[in-house]
Amino acid sequence: MIDQSQQKLLKGIIKGMLVISLTIIIISFVFFKNIAFVIGVIVGTLTAILQLIDINKSMNKALDRSPEKAKSYTIKKSISRYFIIMVILILAIKFYPDTVVGIIIGLFLLKMSIYLMPLFNKT
Repeated sequence: MIDQSQQKLLKGIIKGMLVISLTIIIISFVFFKNIAFVIGVIVGTLTAILQLIDINKSMNKALDRSPEKAKSYTIKKSISRYFIIMVILILAIKFYPDTVVGIIIGLFLLKMSIYLMPLFNKT
């Protein structure tokens, strides 16, 4: 169960990711006109958002389990998230190599958004 403060935090992080992503997309499109990079940033950002939502759900489910089961569950979920990233990057490298840099940048937007949260959430 997601409480109000947790939901507000999640929305704030996602909002920050979208703001940073749109800024990167606009700047890169205006100056470089590289559609592949823009697509990569979008794919990376969407993947990072889905990862964040999955992390949130996983943590809530883990709290309802015994410590041993919670540890096992969180490790499995973490490995599955890394596997998804690996599959996305391998497919991008194989079929759309021009998007790889954008995907990687999009994936890092989760960390950037968390670091920059004080700028987005002035209260």
